Amino acid sequence: LKTPILNRLISDKGRKDFELLCIVGNQYYNYGSYAQALRYYLVALSQRPRDPLLLLMIGLSYLHGASRRTAATNNPIQLCFYYLQEYYVVVTAETPSCIPEALFNIARAYHFLSLYYLAEPMYRRAINLLEQEGVGLPGRAQLVGPGKGEESPFGPNAGSGGIQSATADRNSSFYGFSSVADDTPVIDQSIRRGFGFEGALGNGAAADMLQARKTARQHWERQEMLLQAARYNLACIYKKSKNAE
Repeated sequence: LKTPILNRLISDKGRKDFELLCIVGNQYYNYGSYAQALRYYLVALSQRPRDPLLLLMIGLSYLHGASRRTAATNNPIQLCFYYLQEYYVVVTAETPSCIPEALFNIARAYHFLSLYYLAEPMYRRAINLLEQEGVGLPGRAQLVGPGKGEESPFGPNAGSGGIQSATADRNSSFYGFSSVADDTPVIDQSIRRGFGFEGALGNGAAADMLQARKTARQHWERQEMLLQAARYNLACIYKKSKNAE
């Protein structure tokens, strides 16, 4: 990471830029340098203390730092769940539609630590909320429908692509399940909000309609994938419990 470009990003001027701090923090996180990532995430948090994705990434940094013994503190697990709880509080207050996602992420953190008795009820809560919204019901996707030439993500030929990155595996890193356009957590909400890029189709009623349709379709696709991942992880817990008997 010691390149002239990144050195410029982390200069004193860069430390006042929330987006740059998060970008550099993400780079360290992706390289597994969690203590270094926390340095930039925590400075960014002082500027936006109620940013949900930032709180999530801080919690995950403490989680992985503890598992690799690279944390810069003696109580990384406590700090992990402190920040995940703050993340949940902010999501509950500001974006209630993302509560199932927040529940899943916290359950996944418990699952990662093999705390199955804590993970199970949170998976169940996430599943119940999603099912109450109608996610996973036959015909629900047809209310949105695929675009021209596209197959419904809920059709009979739908695969499980993307779920593997969200399901439980202690041998792989957990990056959270985040409502962004790709599978990599990006903490740049001034550029990317929700799904896709704002204004990508330009102005006009037709473009707005297409964008709204695409956003709704992507929303249900993400919700369906989240439901499948929660069910799968819950089944893994049941299987482990049965084998332990």
